Amino acid sequence: MEMIISYLNEFVVLAQVCKYHEASELLYMSTSTLSKHIKALEQELGQPLFTRTSRLVELTTFGTNFLPYAIKIVELEEEYTQKLLTNPGENAGFISIGTSQKVGNYGVMTLLPTLKKDCPGLQIQIIERETRQLVDMLKKGRLEFAVMDYNHQISADNPDGLITAPFPKDSLVVVLPVGHRYAERKYLEMDELGGDPYIHLSDAVNGEGELHFDTEHLQKPSVLVSTCLQAINLVGDGFGISILPKNKAVYFKTGKVVLVPLLNGPQVSFFLVYRKESSGNRAIRSALKYLRIRHEECYHTDEPAESSFEE
Repeated sequence: MEMIISYLNEFVVLAQVCKYHEASELLYMSTSTLSKHIKALEQELGQPLFTRTSRLVELTTFGTNFLPYAIKIVELEEEYTQKLLTNPGENAGFISIGTSQKVGNYGVMTLLPTLKKDCPGLQIQIIERETRQLVDMLKKGRLEFAVMDYNHQISADNPDGLITAPFPKDSLVVVLPVGHRYAERKYLEMDELGGDPYIHLSDAVNGEGELHFDTEHLQKPSVLVSTCLQAINLVGDGFGISILPKNKAVYFKTGKVVLVPLLNGPQVSFFLVYRKESSGNRAIRSALKYLRIRHEECYHTDEPAESSFEE
């Protein structure tokens, strides 16, 4: 059985409030995302968990019997995470790192070689959640640090308790299916992209904003996705074109797509986020060292703009 613990937590919350809208607000996600997760859990279990009406949901007999076990699993996950993080002396070689669903594992994976070199024997748990959930987990001390996208949201949520350090800014590329009429181009401009269905990387699907740039030349998005991998797979399967951050697109690229630089497009960035009181942690210091090196390589300066490399 390959159940994701976060889905079990969502099941528990929905079982308690019996309303998708209210549960989704408590979980900081869209009702559509919550519905997909519950359906995936039901498929995994092979049994329906809820009966649905126009406004409410009710537990099935199986759901009622399963609920206490789900609660125990969620509580156990909470207990061991809290214990390992709040008592580092008992297990100094274990950390939990968060990554937002939009960024995916890309940002964390770029940090891992440095973390493994600087912290030999370190055990790392990678937890993927939506951005607001990661902020909440950071505040509660359930994560050592997280990699996410919206710096302004972190500042609005907790201006004093969390520190952000930017990864180097990234340019945009147009993701095209192999054989597309523009596949051989060295670069493209936005006003050339009006003829294809557009797959938009957007956190608007979970209410957290979106990747912002001028889209007046593009068709209205035919599909909204929350991860680069989803966008690339859809492009590869012939559903349209997309515009993505270059480094993440290169990381997730498949043989079904080509990447063409977008000329004069905006630059985008994502951030390492951690609690101020954890700045002395060896894993965070290692991650900050990696970011300093990357900024020096990209910008040829020891003090990149908009950085917060506190130690």
